[in-house]
Amino acid sequence: MKLNVKNIKRKIRKLHFSFKNHHFFFSDKWKNLLMMHWTYPKKIFLGILLIWLVGAILLYTPISFNYESYQYINNEYVFNLKETTIDQYMNSATAMHEYHFNFLKAIFTSASAFTNTGLSVIPSAGTYLSFFGQFIVFVLIEIGGFGYISLFYLIGKSLRKITKKDLFGTSLLNIERGGTKVSNSPKMIVRIFFVFIIIQIVFSLIFSGMFYSIPFYEQQSWAHFINTNSWTQIQYNVGGKIIQITPGDGFNEKANDLLSLTFDSNTLVKTYHNYPVSLWYSIFLTGSAVNNAGFDLFGYTSLQFLRNSNGISIQVLMLILIVIGGIGFPILYDLSNQVEWLIKYKIMYKIFKKQEYARFLKPKLSVFSKLCLWSALIVSAVSLAILYLTEYVGSNSYVGFEMNDSNIITGGSFFQNNISLINYPISANVQWSDGSSSLVSFWHGDPSLNKNFSIFFNCIASRSSGFSTVNFQNMTEASIVVLAILMFIGTSPSSTGAGIRTTTLFIMIKSLLSWYRGVEKTSMFKRKIPIKTIKESYMVFLSAVILVLVCTSIVFITSAHLINGKNLVADEYSSSNKIFNFSSFFFEICSAFGTSGNSMGITGSSSIQWWNLVILVILMYVGQMSMSAANLLFARKVPKKQESFYLEEDIRIG
Repeated sequence: MKLNVKNIKRKIRKLHFSFKNHHFFFSDKWKNLLMMHWTYPKKIFLGILLIWLVGAILLYTPISFNYESYQYINNEYVFNLKETTIDQYMNSATAMHEYHFNFLKAIFTSASAFTNTGLSVIPSAGTYLSFFGQFIVFVLIEIGGFGYISLFYLIGKSLRKITKKDLFGTSLLNIERGGTKVSNSPKMIVRIFFVFIIIQIVFSLIFSGMFYSIPFYEQQSWAHFINTNSWTQIQYNVGGKIIQITPGDGFNEKANDLLSLTFDSNTLVKTYHNYPVSLWYSIFLTGSAVNNAGFDLFGYTSLQFLRNSNGISIQVLMLILIVIGGIGFPILYDLSNQVEWLIKYKIMYKIFKKQEYARFLKPKLSVFSKLCLWSALIVSAVSLAILYLTEYVGSNSYVGFEMNDSNIITGGSFFQNNISLINYPISANVQWSDGSSSLVSFWHGDPSLNKNFSIFFNCIASRSSGFSTVNFQNMTEASIVVLAILMFIGTSPSSTGAGIRTTTLFIMIKSLLSWYRGVEKTSMFKRKIPIKTIKESYMVFLSAVILVLVCTSIVFITSAHLINGKNLVADEYSSSNKIFNFSSFFFEICSAFGTSGNSMGITGSSSIQWWNLVILVILMYVGQMSMSAANLLFARKVPKKQESFYLEEDIRIG
């Protein structure tokens, strides 16, 4: 039978046309459902989930941990960890060597590192994790801080010469780390990449030299120190007054108010005169600081070993890195343009007479950059003033002793609930039952300088970085609320920090001031702010407040048992329980939302449930992506139906 080629071709074309029509029908009906209306924020969200999953899988492998042996029981690893010198100085010395790690904890750690948060279910990355695990956390910090889309853009830009195509658009790039102008984002990302690399190299070398040459000491837990010995009397030097306590005064060795105090032990930090370790610790710390991640490798007490005169120089350098990462990429780009003009015009042309730079005009700071810089400065100044006030004035409410004479105070309870850094004990003299005594110094060098600088450092660092030189349980409750609000506000947009962002707060304040003055238009730096932007600022603020309060209530109610209005949280890494009130949980939730990483000890406790960790992960994502971008996850790319038009009618409010 002879085939008719023309008829076959005609039937194929007809079949193709019919299939094409059905295909389009299928797409119109199911495409939006299957693809979930994939807007740009949803595409970014999918990429973040994939990176979290890869990081979690790598961290879930035993090679990521520093163990002697392990077992796999009930879908989790039970590691018998290697003993370290710091173990003998912590409350958890007897419970530290067996650690349970499941896949949810791996996802939480991966998410915390990628979102540059610093909250951790692993008590000490430097002690528990192997070099491989530490390196995975470091890579996640770097990718999350600079932006994975920005890195993909740089890779695509490098491959464009080979493929002759743009492998990555600028729309996604602008959402993640862009400024007000989409056209500036590609050039900005390239420049900031090299700026970040140079900054990290320089500061890593500086830190490595300092940690190598300056002797710092591992922190000794005060509770563990007095609980493992038989003492007969303790005398505290607080503000020049001697507070004397004996067992007969009703003093409890495991009282919540003294568990968090630490002091220098007699064991040096392992970076001293060990340059390979010092260099790696410095690289990790620098990357974590400039990305506002809050992770470090120094142990269970973060940077409390720097709470002395020798450590102030390192704290200053840390603050510089934290500010650089927190002011935002567009501001860094504008400032780099200013530096470029200074070098090319003021130096190369004015001094060396290079004519090619004669017409190099001075660039102007954008309104966005001006607003970010001024808002960051004002928020820091106001919060610092309030924090000093709460620590100085609040200290008078927490000491309850009977004055027997002008120098010795005995009786009563030592510190109620929490204490003030200003009222933090300078030293303690412990009398043991065998007749010996031990003098403990909580502040080395100049106590007054170290106390005041600790308030300054923790105020600036708490907004996004997660590093701390004190335990936050040693601060007044008013200070804890102030720090929680700071973390809720966060840093500048398009930065490594999070929160509602400083620009959101100041646009709201400026619009309110304009309304009070009877002015319909809101302007800043001789520029009118669009009504759409003002509405979005209120929407972001309201959504964030609702989200944080709801999550705080859920975690507070479900994570532990309520006792007299407070939460009794079982501490997995100490021999006793800690009591937290609602403000402590509010602090923890704001830390996740602001991707700060400061913790009251709730995240790492054994009482917290798995769904609480999921809530914290969601908050970390929302904080990093910004509330406005997170809201767009629920926005449709194509409206479900056309908007209806109705007659306008005013409604009374307020």
